[in-house]
Amino acid sequence: CSQKRSDVTGAIGSVKSENFNKGVVANAGQLIQGKVAGVNVIAASGEPGAAQDIIIRGVGSLRSGTTPLYVVDGFALDNSNNGVASNPLNFINPQDIESIEVLKDASASAIYGSRAANGVIVITTKKGAKGNAKINLSMTTGFSTLANKVDVFTADEFRRNVTAINGKLVDGGANTDWQDELTRTGVSQNLNLSMSGGTDKSTYAASVGVDNQEGILRNSDLKRYSGRLNLNQKALDDKFNVAFNLTATKLENLRPDAKSVVENMLTMNPTDAVYVNGEPNVNLSNNIRNPLISERIYSDFTNNNRILANIAPSYEFIPGLTYKFNLGVDYSMSQRDVQVLPYTSATNTTVSTLDNTMTTNNNTLYENTLTYNFNKGVHSFTALAGQSYQKIQVSQKIYNLKGFPDNGIEPKNQIGAASERTTQSSSAVENELQSFFGRLNYGYDNKYLLTATMRAD
Repeated sequence: CSQKRSDVTGAIGSVKSENFNKGVVANAGQLIQGKVAGVNVIAASGEPGAAQDIIIRGVGSLRSGTTPLYVVDGFALDNSNNGVASNPLNFINPQDIESIEVLKDASASAIYGSRAANGVIVITTKKGAKGNAKINLSMTTGFSTLANKVDVFTADEFRRNVTAINGKLVDGGANTDWQDELTRTGVSQNLNLSMSGGTDKSTYAASVGVDNQEGILRNSDLKRYSGRLNLNQKALDDKFNVAFNLTATKLENLRPDAKSVVENMLTMNPTDAVYVNGEPNVNLSNNIRNPLISERIYSDFTNNNRILANIAPSYEFIPGLTYKFNLGVDYSMSQRDVQVLPYTSATNTTVSTLDNTMTTNNNTLYENTLTYNFNKGVHSFTALAGQSYQKIQVSQKIYNLKGFPDNGIEPKNQIGAASERTTQSSSAVENELQSFFGRLNYGYDNKYLLTATMRAD
């Protein structure tokens, strides 16, 4: 049920596409960061597509965290577990979003029930409009670097200070800035092609996008391949209307062992040489493994495929009385491989390991609503009654293996060669939510407004 912005009694913050944050943006949360009063968007880290805490008017629940409910084109998402270590909203191409509304208080979010205890973020994607076909092509490139280095000893300062306290100086004879050696200038590129248009009876909007973001640490990348199709068709003297929305995304997320990398760049001996004869130095102080070798043998890669689709036919029986059926599905399948290649040197031996996690999340929605709008003189009246059924199925399989041979083949491509299976586990969870809800809006003379909402889950 839609309302004029002036008729809403609840607290709602709305941001249109023209007011979104610009630049290199990986997800919807970054679009509204700093744009809506009472909404704090905090990134967990600086990696591409990092997880976010979006807090609306402070903590709203004692046991349910701070994550709000996300609704995309009328479909309530379940991001509880989809196998993606970074932000689950990365599957939506920010350039496909037309507007984002934040429902902040109980009056605005009550229609969604207890799931909306932390607020609701309503995302609407771009739709077609009557008129000539429009084709838009956009390409952007961005760069990211380490903004501020941590102040640590240079090689000369290290030598002086160790000597000054009568410490044992292990001098490798080099002058190395490990913060420079273990970071890079990340290059981010985005390509987006969209088409839209339509007639009095039908409209369409379609887009494809490719986004590639590099982090300032090596092995830190987020690639997104996305496609979207929105269709709308009217018939029977415009009484019958069908809306169709489809979003398909492939995410490839490569993550470094950030804790180890940061620890190394701040604690490594600055007199140690990074390379010897063009190869990573294997004789570092205290027999520490060269971080460049650690980067080569470690990888954390997630491949996620996700489809979000819904179709919503509606029919106006008499003027003001409309029935709408909404059928939607959100299917996500992910595979995450965290592996360490075997490595042996004169001072270090690393056993090869593989942690494999496969996750599927299937979210299905059936929703029926009946809406009646009535306006006469100074009175305006809108009533909504609805029923919905949502079923969420999450399954996961986890394998932890170790002891792979050093034969040039990655562990994930030879799981049968592992000498030891340390852990094997699987789980499946099924949630069903049957809901009945209603809302009444009354306005008198555009001055006095009343909203009453009920929902039973």
